[in-house]
Amino acid sequence: MRLVLEDGLVFPAGLAALPQLVSLAPRSAQARGLAGRILERAAGHHACDAQLADCAVTIADFGEVLDRHVRSRPADCFVPPPAPP
Repeated sequence: MRLVLEDGLVFPAGLAALPQLVSLAPRSAQARGLAGRILERAAGHHACDAQLADCAVTIADFGEVLDRHVRSRPADCFVPPPAPP
């Protein structure tokens, strides 16, 4: 099952999967990444406002998970610049 599309769109299944992904996010970089991609696309200009409103508690919970992760592992958030050619 696909949860996100390449062109900045999100499937309804992606939003439905958010609570489970957020519950896995404290222990899984993959879950954090997928939840982030779903929210990034849903927050775009694709008329997902009503669906996002239904996910407000889950979105707030995800923010708390990310805050804890950044405080406990700040080096995980550093992305080194690309190497020169």
